[in-house]
Amino acid sequence: MTKILISAIAALLLCVGLLWWQLDSKTETLGTFRADLAQEQAITKSLIDAATIQASVTAVAETESQQGAQDVEQIRTDIAADDTAERLRYELANLRRRSSFENAGLATELVTARQTIGVLAHMLEECSGFAGVVAGAYEEARARGLTCQRVYEGVRGELQ
Repeated sequence: MTKILISAIAALLLCVGLLWWQLDSKTETLGTFRADLAQEQAITKSLIDAATIQASVTAVAETESQQGAQDVEQIRTDIAADDTAERLRYELANLRRRSSFENAGLATELVTARQTIGVLAHMLEECSGFAGVVAGAYEEARARGLTCQRVYEGVRGELQ
């Protein structure tokens, strides 16, 4: 019986050892699973963080892209305004140049017109003076003509 008891205790110890070894193996596997789970959670968190960062970068890039498009449109508007301003400056310079030529021509015409008016006024004064002389001569000639006519009529009346 002692042998059976020793065999039973040995079997029991063997079973306990096997159970202990399996428990230790399971604990080790559980520890490995926990480490793997922690590692996978860390990787998942890193992926979520990377996705969040990517979403933020995408949002910023989209905002910057829109701002860039607005800046490009503003630059185009500024260039168009500069082109328009340059064209207007060119037209203004042309108008000034033409007006200076026209003003020079008008000034020449004005001087010529003033000189012509002066000549015509002088001629009118001379004509007015000459008209007075002619009118005086006419009146004198008329008076002489009337005197001659009266004398003729007087002489004719006596001759008839």
